[in-house]
Amino acid sequence: MRLECAAAVTSGSDPLVEHLAWRLLALAGDQSVRTVEALAAVLTNQEDEGPLSVADAPPVCSPEKSEASPLPERTEPSGELSLCRRVARRAVHRSLLDPTGGANAFHRIDASPSWSRRSLPVASFGAFLFYRL
Repeated sequence: MRLECAAAVTSGSDPLVEHLAWRLLALAGDQSVRTVEALAAVLTNQEDEGPLSVADAPPVCSPEKSEASPLPERTEPSGELSLCRRVARRAVHRSLLDPTGGANAFHRIDASPSWSRRSLPVASFGAFLFYRL
């Protein structure tokens, strides 16, 4: 997995795991474990494939740059962050089974990005729809 965005890293931790954990926390820290796993799988799938070919699909690093889903302030670890770190560790080490069946795009159910109108979702977990583009 390659990462093109800067991430603050906790001393002694794997920078890939830490980066993915904070992204997961920003996206779905309050969601179920299964939802966090689905998001981790999609983010891993995106990294494996490179940038999405759909012009208006969100870039892989959008959570860090988006005003709608800013990264939470980095303070003492919470239960949600611990969960996100465990899931991120499994995703980075390729021991996470992909519950989305290879999806490489997603959005919150309450959103309707233009790229999603041309595709049918392949999975739904928590507040997210997942697509294979």
